[in-house]
Amino acid sequence: MSLRALSRDHRTLLTPLLLLAASLAGTASSPAASTGPTPEPWYVFYQRGIQAMVSEQWSEAATQFEQALKERKPSQSSNRTYGMWQVDYVPYHNLGVCYFYLGRDAQALQALKHSEAEESIPPDSPMRLKAQRIRRAIQGSPGKSGDQRDGSSLAEGLSLLLLPGGTGRAVEVFQDLLPGREDDAQMHLFLGLAYSRNASQIKGEDAGFWINLARTEFRRVRQLNPRLKLPEGFFSPDIEKLFKEASTRP
Repeated sequence: MSLRALSRDHRTLLTPLLLLAASLAGTASSPAASTGPTPEPWYVFYQRGIQAMVSEQWSEAATQFEQALKERKPSQSSNRTYGMWQVDYVPYHNLGVCYFYLGRDAQALQALKHSEAEESIPPDSPMRLKAQRIRRAIQGSPGKSGDQRDGSSLAEGLSLLLLPGGTGRAVEVFQDLLPGREDDAQMHLFLGLAYSRNASQIKGEDAGFWINLARTEFRRVRQLNPRLKLPEGFFSPDIEKLFKEASTRP
């Protein structure tokens, strides 16, 4: 199974720009009054890059963002494109994401460094979280593409889930993979199992905290895929009971 946590969470960030892209596609291609071809403005390349990112066409997206940067360097986070339209212009950040998925680690890190220096991204923006996750992924498995890293992380999380003392790290792995996979029932199942396994190794009130987290994830599994079952023979009766209760009670 191939999970693309990092490659999917960009959709949440980019979807609002699709309406703008559709609008610009018509206005930017209108013929000019003067003879001869008119150079395309920076925002045409930028919106093509956005569309390519949404389709996970990383090489094409990188090419378009590189061209946009040739036409306009980022000076502020919101830039006017056509008429009253404005767009969050963060080409260096987007290039970093594209380079990451192409396995071009050094360029990805350099682009993200430029983004921090030149692009006004708010501290609480999901883009900053994404940049942090890319850096961690590159440090953990240099030279691999984004999809390869996601597959490795999933395998690591599943292995840790079944090892004594590995559940704390398993929680971190699955939490890191979840953004962009919020509608993936299996991912919620894995995270719920990590929470419940963590609870079984903790005593007192702290255990109740992790049990509630597990119950929330198991209920989400039921909402997304009521037919998804817990693998038999791998987990304790307490975990099986918790999963069954969360899957049947409202």
